[in-house]
Order: sequence, then C-alpha cells, then structure tokens
Amino acid sequence: MIERLIAQGGLDKSDAHALVDAFFELIMQALENGEAIRLSGFGCFQLRDKHARAGRNPKTGTAVPVVARRVVLFRASRILKFRLGSAKSHR
Repeated sequence: MIERLIAQGGLDKSDAHALVDAFFELIMQALENGEAIRLSGFGCFQLRDKHARAGRNPKTGTAVPVVARRVVLFRASRILKFRLGSAKSHR
C-alpha cells in the first residue's frame, strides 16, 4: 500500500508510511472503543462477541472448549463485491 501511495499519490516514503500507520491506528482505536468503522464504497469493520462453545479437534475428534472472545468482522460493500466479482471474470 505504501509503495502504491508513493507511485500513484505522489507522496514520499516517510509521508506515505505515516499516512498508512495513522489510518490503521485510527481504525484500531475506534474498534477498541467499540465503534463500527464504515468506509464508503469499501465496507464496514465491526466487533462481534463470540460466546464460549464446545469445539472439536479435527485430527483427534476430542472435544475442546473454545473460550469466549471478541472478533473483528468485515462486511464488504455492494460496490466492492461488484468490483471483485467483475475482476474475477476478467482473469
């Protein structure tokens, strides 16, 4: 991403690196605060709490407890889904 910002955005390496770092830091801070992040035309990042559940080791088949946890969920926008679907047909 940094290399593309340098090539296409006309930024020098340190500015591109600072921009990318700041962008992702803002996303992480918002998620830590429980906020959903909506990027128009791209998608939405949000937190989801997963409850503890019983799992299974696929190799041995033995039951394994899966602890409760918080995960980041990404949902692509319709625009992104359309573009990715179109790109797939051009390969």
